[in-house]
Amino acid sequence: MLDLRKRIFIGVSVFLAILLALLLLYIFVFDKSESGLETETGVLDESAKNIPVDNGLDQAYMSGDGGINIIPSEPKFADVPEEYYIKQLAVMFVERFSSYSNQNSSSQIDDVLPLATDSMADWLETRRKENSTDYKGVNTTVVTNNITESTQSEATVEITARQQVDSSDGIKSFNISGRVVLQKIAGEWLVDALYWD
Repeated sequence: MLDLRKRIFIGVSVFLAILLALLLLYIFVFDKSESGLETETGVLDESAKNIPVDNGLDQAYMSGDGGINIIPSEPKFADVPEEYYIKQLAVMFVERFSSYSNQNSSSQIDDVLPLATDSMADWLETRRKENSTDYKGVNTTVVTNNITESTQSEATVEITARQQVDSSDGIKSFNISGRVVLQKIAGEWLVDALYWD
């Protein structure tokens, strides 16, 4: 029985090796002249210069010498409306700050400090808590967000979130709502306040 298995394995391996060799032979020998880049003499066809190649990020052109010239495009996120950015920043702040465990050394505060103004960062530092042996974890997911007030330098985003609290008492879920106040400082939007209703 073992000899039959070996013969079948060897036969399948040889068949796959021959198939792979034929495929590589076709790709590297027979398919070159069909690409339109080379003529029968092996010289690059003049009509093949500056063929556009689109990879979705940058624009590239095959040059006459056979090389590829890449023309970097503008970043895609540059076209994102500022309103969308403000709402996403508010959501990211609320979900990171309001999702925590009492056994993680208040790492959620470290996560949101770069998103906060100096006064908000000072307030966040006061929210650090000591680790506890009785586990309590909170997971917050923002369900809705809406910009209610907006100027060139300040915006307010009302949010509704779903919190799930896991503790020794079991798992409890509830909805909370509040608002996030953002300020534009030196061209960058930062969170200045978070108020729960």
